Amino acid sequence: MAYLPWCDTVVLQIAKSGSSSLVKAASSLGELTHVGHLPASAHPVASRYVAVVRDPVDRLISALNYYYGPGDVDDVLRHALRYRTGQSAFKPQTWYMDMPCETYDLADMRLALSSIGHVGDVPKENVSLKWLTLGMAEKSKYWPRLIQACSPGMYR
Repeated sequence: MAYLPWCDTVVLQIAKSGSSSLVKAASSLGELTHVGHLPASAHPVASRYVAVVRDPVDRLISALNYYYGPGDVDDVLRHALRYRTGQSAFKPQTWYMDMPCETYDLADMRLALSSIGHVGDVPKENVSLKWLTLGMAEKSKYWPRLIQACSPGMYR
């Protein structure tokens, strides 16, 4: 999370949803307090809470690409299921939004940025190597369990 005092806004940092880019842009506008990947209720009281959300399946694939290099897909998904599901990048996005907040889709990042006063290019932070695709993941016997653990009810 980042607190933006100039607009009394908390930006929820939902891992692998573009929030690092949003916080980078916000830091160019003024001083902010950076805390990390926490739910809204763990933040200071503010007049606004803003979050950028992403398709849950795309977000999970991004997290897998971010944390794991190319390898055997079954091994990667089995490891993620066993050791990573409690980490912020693998928690459901709803875990972060445990109180009302404005949400913007990742595709609408410019709208999220303009809502805090940023005009200009969208910074690109935390870009992952894209070796694992959805098609590859769906062939693994671990995929249904991993998607259920990370985004309950969101499997397509």
